[in-house]
Amino acid sequence: MKDIRIDRRKIKNDIEILARFADVKEKLSSETNRQFILAELHKKENQINQPYKNRQYTEEDMQKILKGVI
Repeated sequence: MKDIRIDRRKIKNDIEILARFADVKEKLSSETNRQFILAELHKKENQINQPYKNRQYTEEDMQKILKGVI
């Protein structure tokens, strides 16, 4: 199960990078825009490579979730 989740995360990360590239690919005609695109891709890559932080709920949060408030 863990291996499947890791593979899924890698695929989702690749999709994010490709989506960012698709958003800016029309700007490839100018050399100055190419630097901008590289910067955008590196920024997205850095966001993706941040370590995942497990969310920890407080007792109050758990009660709200169980009651359907959140």
